[in-house]
Amino acid sequence: QHLFALHSVAKQIERLFNHGKLQNLDDDKKLEILIRYWTIIEEENEEAWSDIKKLDDPDAKGRKDFQYKLLELTGWIAWSLIGYEILGRSYVEGCGMHWDNVRNLVKAASQIDWRKDGQYAHATGEVGGPIIFRDMQRQLPPDVAAVQQPGNAE
Repeated sequence: QHLFALHSVAKQIERLFNHGKLQNLDDDKKLEILIRYWTIIEEENEEAWSDIKKLDDPDAKGRKDFQYKLLELTGWIAWSLIGYEILGRSYVEGCGMHWDNVRNLVKAASQIDWRKDGQYAHATGEVGGPIIFRDMQRQLPPDVAAVQQPGNAE
């Protein structure tokens, strides 16, 4: 009746907050950011998130009945890897997190096939998470500041 092993959660949280802008935040602030980040992921992925109901359903087989990878270790890894970029791009020193930007980037990154029998059917765990992450990364819009700088176009 649980989603992840504790050591897997700890490893991914460490990856998520390894961005230079986020490393020195205190643990309470990191927890607040983590909870809000995953709340946004939930809100932007309602269908795939619905697998969570299967954990408490006595007629279901728990995680074995999941239809999507979002709430599996593979999804946790992918969202932690992309979260490094999303949160890093959205945090402004002295001002905090720009949550509208986080939501926009999560929404963009969510535009992949989360189905377990879909495009990433054989992409699992520490190997599959980075594969999905790279496709999520391709969905992100460019950083506005980089686009607005003259001479940055190739």
